[in-house]
Amino acid sequence: MFYTLVHILFYLILLCSRQTLRILRFLPPTPLCPPSQEWTPTAGPLQPITAYGMRIYRRGASLAFHADRVDTHVVSSIFHIDHSYDHDDEQWPIEIEGHDGLRHSVSLKPGQMLLYESAKCPHGRSTSLKGDW
Repeated sequence: MFYTLVHILFYLILLCSRQTLRILRFLPPTPLCPPSQEWTPTAGPLQPITAYGMRIYRRGASLAFHADRVDTHVVSSIFHIDHSYDHDDEQWPIEIEGHDGLRHSVSLKPGQMLLYESAKCPHGRSTSLKGDW
């Protein structure tokens, strides 16, 4: 199923409100659930539990390697809205340690979404962001 940027942005903006988070369990499945469910068909029905809304990282930002909580992060997703790098050949990849024990580097383009097992696969951004956002 195809979801537009508008659908996903609307969902992320809704989740920025703590009141909306309290009533989230009464809402119909969100636009991010179907792609996550298709990616993990054996996991059973997925329920949206936690959302952090949009994040803006600024020049010099990095993200320490970590794994997320097992009780809330079966499948995580990053939807890359846009960026402003100093040079397009110096991107700011997220690094994910796979089940194979190797660290994989993923550079997202605007409009791309990454699904990953954030509780099982340590992840972070070891380089500094070279750009405005």
